[in-house]
Amino acid sequence: MAKKAGKPSQIDTVKLQQIIGRALTDQKFAKRLSEKGALALAEYALDKDTLALVQRGLKMRGEIDSIASELEEDFGLKYQAV
Repeated sequence: MAKKAGKPSQIDTVKLQQIIGRALTDQKFAKRLSEKGALALAEYALDKDTLALVQRGLKMRGEIDSIASELEEDFGLKYQAV
């Protein structure tokens, strides 16, 4: 994917790591994050680039879960997300 000209993205890796770590250890937060991403992320006061990255990741996760459900239904294959 070509990058747009202009200011390069600045991702807040500290907050990104905090969100990922919390999602892995706090099931309630992980559920809220997948169901109501923006609301769950509000307390982190993310900049637009970091927020966009997290939202893309959540979208991809949803797509993977959808494919996994189809594979389980059609072929009995089980997928356990981490």
